[in-house]
Amino acid sequence: MTDEIKASFPNPIDFDGLTGFISDNLDSNKLASCMSEFGIPVGTEPDKDRFAKALSIQFGRFVISMEADINNEVWQI
Repeated sequence: MTDEIKASFPNPIDFDGLTGFISDNLDSNKLASCMSEFGIPVGTEPDKDRFAKALSIQFGRFVISMEADINNEVWQI
């Protein structure tokens, strides 16, 4: 993501709005596989709202980072 695109997002990120958007649009049938893609161990109880919040926080960290990429910390959020 370019610096220009990053700058186009509001600062601060609307975490509640983004969390709601992700939760509303993430297909429950794909939740477990999506969680797995972010390094959450298979067998972890799927919690769509918690996962959506973690993705929002991770995205916020990415947008404000000066780096082109950041560590995946979804599992720790």
